[in-house]
Amino acid sequence: MFFGSDVVRKSRVWVLILAICSVTLMVYEAKTTYLGMIPSRQWPPAVGYGLAPWLVGLMVAAIKEGWARIRKRNHRFGRSLLWATGVFMVIMVFATIMSAVRSGDQVEIRNDAMQLMGASVWVPGIAAYCTKYVEASPEMIEEAASWSRRHDRDLRKIIAVIKATGGLSKDEKIQIDQMAMQALKAKVNSQQDKKGYCKQVEMNLQQGLFDLDNRADIASALKRIRDF
Repeated sequence: MFFGSDVVRKSRVWVLILAICSVTLMVYEAKTTYLGMIPSRQWPPAVGYGLAPWLVGLMVAAIKEGWARIRKRNHRFGRSLLWATGVFMVIMVFATIMSAVRSGDQVEIRNDAMQLMGASVWVPGIAAYCTKYVEASPEMIEEAASWSRRHDRDLRKIIAVIKATGGLSKDEKIQIDQMAMQALKAKVNSQQDKKGYCKQVEMNLQQGLFDLDNRADIASALKRIRDF
């Protein structure tokens, strides 16, 4: 019924366009939504996603065919199939594009949040490391605690953004802590005068030089997080 239709034979270009769109949707879903899954579980839903417009078109055309027969009128099945498939294909392509845009935005805002988290972890981390491994300094610990209190609102927002964009697994948290500790250790141990370096960090904390608002390197990320 469908393949023998004159409409289809005269509309091969549209059939080809719709077929290319279907394949594109399949590949996109397989490489994004279902990426990382074994092929036996990755491709069936991706193929179903690409074939969905055709299935909807077939359903619409079948309903119109049945209605036409009830009313004893002629009905061009192929034309209805292509029309309904095309309309639903446009809707799915638009939805996929919008989803990709949102995904891109989420990746960017998540990267901002991770950058700010690194900056936030550094302050209490360096204070704790200096106090434990260089020279005990309750004043430095208090300055770090004061820093955290001043940035409580921003810290909550950073955590909220990370949760909203997928959160952090237990392994990711452990990895971040380990990387932060290694960076702190390397920074302090690279100093000829470790006590002098830690004392300078304490003074910088007192003067607010490590406050997020005073760091030009994260200014754009901080603004995006606050506006999120």
